[in-house]
Amino acid sequence: PVLPPFYRVFMSGIVPDLGTEYDGKQFGPWFYAPALTSIVTPTFFGFLVGPSKPNRRADGQRGGLVVEKCKFLQESGCKGLCL
Repeated sequence: PVLPPFYRVFMSGIVPDLGTEYDGKQFGPWFYAPALTSIVTPTFFGFLVGPSKPNRRADGQRGGLVVEKCKFLQESGCKGLCL
């Protein structure tokens, strides 16, 4: 998939094509990516997922997200689960 350059570098650790030997190589995901995603999602994607709040993952690290009811699945009539 096509991702914005800032996302590829800061979240997934994929180096953009800059004419270096590291072009296209992946050094991540970075340690902060899950925690940053759990903070950004409720703020900027609440319209899509509905009410949500950050919490801890199963391994105790920050980066989990609890979605109370997936707004997208509810409105689309999907019978699946929002994971």
